[in-house]
This record gives sequence, C-alpha cells and structure tokens, in this order.
Amino acid sequence: MSARRLPGGMTTRTGLAGRLRAGLLAMAVAALCVRAPRAIAAAPGEEADLTRRSAAFTGLSGLARVYTAWKIPRATLVNKLSGLYFTREPFLLATQAHERFGGYMSFTLSPAIVETKPRPGGKGPPGAAPMWESFEVAFAYGAASHVSRDVETEVRLTTESAGDVDAALKYALPWPLFGNVLHLGANTGFHMLSRMADVGPDLATISPWARFLVSADFRRFFPLQAHLNVGYLQDNTLDLFDENQPVPPRWRRYSQGAWYEDSFLLGFALDAPVWRFIPYLEATAWIDTDGDALNDAGQKVGIQNVRQNPILITPGLRAFVTQHVAFEAGADLGYLSDDFPGATDEGQKAIVPPWQLFGSVSYAFVPKLPVLLKVRRAEGRLTGKVTDAQSHQPLGRVVIDLEGPEKNLPQLASEEPSGEFVLDRLAPGAYVLVATLEGYAPLRREFEIKKKEVTTIDVPLAPLRMTGTIAGGITMKDGKALGGLVFVQRKGDATPKIMSTDAATGAFSATLDTGEYDVRAVAPGFLESKLESVRVSANSETRLAFVLDPRPEPKLIRITEEKIEILETIHFETGRAIIKPVSYPVLDEIAGTLLENLDVNVRVEGHTDDRGKLEVNVGLSQDRAESVVDYLVNKGIERSRLTAVGLGPQRPIADNATAEGRAKNRRVEFIIVGGQFREHVSQVTAPPGGAEIKWAVVATDPHAIVYEARDGKAIGRARSGQRLAYVATEEGWVSVRLKTGKVVWIKAGDVTLLP
Repeated sequence: MSARRLPGGMTTRTGLAGRLRAGLLAMAVAALCVRAPRAIAAAPGEEADLTRRSAAFTGLSGLARVYTAWKIPRATLVNKLSGLYFTREPFLLATQAHERFGGYMSFTLSPAIVETKPRPGGKGPPGAAPMWESFEVAFAYGAASHVSRDVETEVRLTTESAGDVDAALKYALPWPLFGNVLHLGANTGFHMLSRMADVGPDLATISPWARFLVSADFRRFFPLQAHLNVGYLQDNTLDLFDENQPVPPRWRRYSQGAWYEDSFLLGFALDAPVWRFIPYLEATAWIDTDGDALNDAGQKVGIQNVRQNPILITPGLRAFVTQHVAFEAGADLGYLSDDFPGATDEGQKAIVPPWQLFGSVSYAFVPKLPVLLKVRRAEGRLTGKVTDAQSHQPLGRVVIDLEGPEKNLPQLASEEPSGEFVLDRLAPGAYVLVATLEGYAPLRREFEIKKKEVTTIDVPLAPLRMTGTIAGGITMKDGKALGGLVFVQRKGDATPKIMSTDAATGAFSATLDTGEYDVRAVAPGFLESKLESVRVSANSETRLAFVLDPRPEPKLIRITEEKIEILETIHFETGRAIIKPVSYPVLDEIAGTLLENLDVNVRVEGHTDDRGKLEVNVGLSQDRAESVVDYLVNKGIERSRLTAVGLGPQRPIADNATAEGRAKNRRVEFIIVGGQFREHVSQVTAPPGGAEIKWAVVATDPHAIVYEARDGKAIGRARSGQRLAYVATEEGWVSVRLKTGKVVWIKAGDVTLLP
C-alpha cells in the first residue's frame, strides 16, 4: 500500500480508487457465481427459516447494524459483500463537498461442524443445544474512498482506506424463553484501522466493544420480529494519528474512519418476514460516555443534548432469490442535530451523513452435516426428523426422551421449523426413543447406535382423534318430552348416525369426531324438524333443542297395501318436468309418511296420455318421475328408497279418446316395492292376543346382528333405521317379529323402542 503526503503535513492511507472499485466489483462477481440451488421455490414443507441466514455489514447474524439474538444454522457459512455511497454539499464545512464510496466483505460462521458434547448430565430445559453450537464467529474487511472538494477553489483531497478489520464472537442462549418467543445473547469484538503509511493493521487502533442482545419472535401470532442491542465501545481509533501532530479536523477524522469516541451503543430494529422478503427498520445511536466531543480545534466541548450524538434511522429490504442467495438495499438517514458545540464554521453538524445508500449480496452455505461429519471417537451420532404422519409437515418443539446404556441421557426437542434433532457422542448400544407432543399420540422407536456411524431415524407422529359432544332434546311446543330418533350425518359421509332419545326426558347425547354435521329429529306422529348444520369442536359440547309440530291427519293421500294413493293430481308445467307449487302439499305429506316408515321403498311411476310421439311421451314421463324423486330426496328421504320409472302412455287407466280420460292418464303413481307401512304391518306381524303393536327401530350404525335365539347363532343383520314389530324384552334382549312372521332376537342396545 502506498502513501501520499497532503498539505499541512498530514499523511493518509492511499491506493488507486480505480483499483479499489475494481477489486470490490470482482468480489461481487465471484459471490454471484457461487453455485445456487436449481429451484427458486422451496418444496412444500421445506421453506427455510431465512431470517437465521442473514448477516449484518460487519458479520454476525443480524440486519444492517443491529444484531439478532439467534444464530445462523449450525455449520453454516454466510459470505456478504456490501457497498455504501453518499454525496453531500456542504458537509461538515460550509465550503466543502464530500463524496464517499465504501464497502465491506464479511464472513460469518457457526463453527459446529463436527461432533459436539451435550451438556453434562443432560441438565437444562428441553431442547437445549450443546453449548458449543451456540457460538458464532465473524470477520469483516472494510474499504472506502473519500473525496473532499472545496467548492470555491475546486481543490480535491482524496482519502482511500483499504484494510480496516472487524472481528467478533457471539453467543446465543441455546433455549428460548416464554414459549419460544424471547431469545437472549451477547457478542463482543473489536474494530481496527490499517496503518496510515504502511501495510498491515495498526494495533494501536484496536477498539473493543460488547453488546447484550435481545430478540423477540412474534411470528407465531403475526409476521414481526423485534431486536434490541445495548452495549459499550472503547474507541481508540484516534491513536491512528501522530500524537505529536495537532488533532485533525473532523472531516479528516471522518474520512479516515476515526470519528468515534467512547460510547454507549444502542440499537433497535423491527423486521417483518413475509415469504422470502424481510423488510426492516433500524435505529442506531452512539451516545458519548462523558458528554464531551472533539471540535475542529481538538478541544473537548460539551454535548448539550442527545440529538448531538450520531443517530441513524435505516429502512431496508432483504430478498432471498433462493434459499441461499439474498440481495439487500436500503438507506441510512442521519438525524441532523443543531450546530456542533464549539464549531469553527457555521453549519457544522454531527458526524453522520444526512443520507447514505447501501446495497449488498450474500450467500449462505448450509452443508448437510451427515456428509461433513467425521466422528473421531468410538461414539456414534443420532439424527432425525419429526413429522406429522398425515400431512408430512415437520413438527418443532417435540420433546424427545432417550433410554439406553448411558445414564442421565439429555432430553431433546426438535427444532423449529425444520423438525430436526441431533445428539452427538452416544455410546454404542440399543436405545429407545419416545417422542411426545400435545395433540399427538406418543411414539416409541427402538434403534441402535454403532461406533463411528451416524444413525438417522424418522419420527412420524399421528394426530390424536379429536372429539366433542353433541347433546340436546326433543319436545312438543308445550315442553313435553318426546321419544324419537336423531339423525346426525357428517358432511361428506354417505350414511347418518342414528341416536334414540330418552322417552321420559327426550334427551340425547353422543360423542363425535370434530367436524361439520347436519342434524334432524323425527318422532312418531310429528313433523320432521328442520335440518340443522352444526360444528362439533374438540373438547366442547354443542347443544340442540328440537321442538316438533304434530303431524296433521292425512288429507291428500291414502295408503293401501300396494301403493300410496294421492287424492289430488300432481301438476306439472305443460310439456315440462317442473312441478307446480300447487302440488307441493301432497308431496310434503308423502315425504312425512315415508320418514315415519323407514323400511318402505317406493317406485315413482310417471304416465302420460297417447297424444304425440311415443318416445317423447316416455322421456317426459321419466323426467317427471325423476323430478318427484328429487323433491322427496330434498325433504330428507334417502334416494336409495326411491326408483323413478317413466312409462309414457303404455298403462292407461281411462279412454284416451276423451279429454277427461286423457287427464286421468296424465298422472304420477307411488307403488310400494319394499317394506310395509305401519298401518298395514299388523295384517302380517300382529302379535298374539290382538295386543297393540309396538315398534323397535334398529339404531345401530350401520347394522344390528339378528340371532335365532338368545346367545344363539347369528342368522343375519337388520339395517339401520329398519322398523320391526316388538314382541318382548328379556334380560338385555329384545324379540321382534320379521315380516315373514318369524320371531328373532336382537341385543337391547342395538334397537330403540318407540311408544
């Protein structure tokens, strides 16, 4: 490095500005040429915590100048190249213009590359990482070029520095506080200037500093993180100048990088990570410790208020184009104070630029540790990853307990957000791992540790079945309880769950899986309730109250053994299959009757007169029959109980030669094809002695086993909702009469007796 003598006997560190800029440009190109991942977007569930792969200007994990209390991932190397620029006229002197171009090249490393020793005895909170893995080291190399121009004489003075050094060490507390929100740490290091007239560092300028770090991670609630730095700087950069020479003016000290004094260091920052973007806002201040500052004459003068200390407000944005490569841009906004106390020229300000632009590019190299690992002793290493067995997403903060040949094995916790865990220096032998997390079933895994080998296991945790309760009752309008059935159907399921209510209280209750359900209630002699949509939540009770209206006496239909006769014609729009509203009441009465007789199946037949083409009439009758089926299904009748058939003019009941006959032939009929209505079952299944029939409804989902005798051979199954004639009850068994007249037995818990 060469040196140049300036007017007034001052010596400066010099070099060619072009060479400096070319060197910085070459480093930038080299950094960008580092191999990056092929895919810009991360695979689902593998998005890295990019805020842990970010470094400050002079190294160590952080933003621009504010450091974070967490550290970069273990064994990670972050290489960052930064450039800064500002120009101002006037600056420091009313007759002086100033231009600065500078930059930093920094390296940040988490040194835990090989096996590490866990905390003695496994003491400490769950998930505590080995102490060594919480350290982080950094090294930075700085260079700058300053051009000061006298606006009156156009005389230019160029000061160039290349070789300023920053070194730092940081320790992050390995376990967070308050539910993984608060992180604590500390760092220390030094800043050193290069010699003014020679190559190499000037040891006299070593300026040590230390900071206490606090970071708060609120991303579990909203995308925001906060950071606070409090520290102290012992500044020795003025020792760069010859003590036998007068203290240079402030613009010279600023150009040489020797403008600090012993200071308290304060920094606060907010950042809001959103996908791969990290916008942030910083405030940093250097508060003079003795309340004095050097003026241009080298005299100590008092600082009258805090504003006269150097203060910077820094907005910035960091963007990761891949999981490893990040670009950053921002600006330093200097907080301009009143005139500097004891200033020799009007207009002098505190030594901070009014504005300064910066940009940077960084590359984070994150190796796969099992590849780099070289176990040097007889012990082995355990690595693994905890995932959700259903979604396959990683799970953090899973507590992992180990049992094995060693005593006092440490308790681990999987990391967030990767779900990974690591434990080094395990003695060879058989081990058992137990992983636990609230809301998941504990998992027990057996594995073996071998000498000088890495054992990797996957830990898929199965979510526990989450249940809630649905309860309520069925009553009349006057509050009297009703015995009946409640149909609970989970959305998306094909069949409902049927619950019976207590005949005395009308109450019902059931434990169900969490989710959305449709619920309806029926009771003999009453209209069906409206369909209620409810949500069953975990560990909570959902209550429903059904108030049923009495079913009016049949007015529009008559039931025979073969069919449901309708006393009013079902009307459609001319030539179409759209039901007219005038026919809704008769169809509603049919639906209510079918809901009370769950074992009855019906064929809906559509008929027409013989006017027109045969195929057109058959198609129209089919469409009309299907419209009737759709209407009944919407009223709660299972579609499997209904069949639509279009017969056209093929089965007339009157003469098509007359208008009256054709009107009778245009009809819909409801033919019973399975089961029997309650009013007519007595003809086949009447109990002995002429007693009034009572009914047993099968309430087991989906079927109940039918036995030939109590505790005897099973001969078949009765489907859910089927209505059977009740005969007697004996010691937990109910005897019922089948339609064939045969008496069989069903367990009492599988049926509900209707009054």
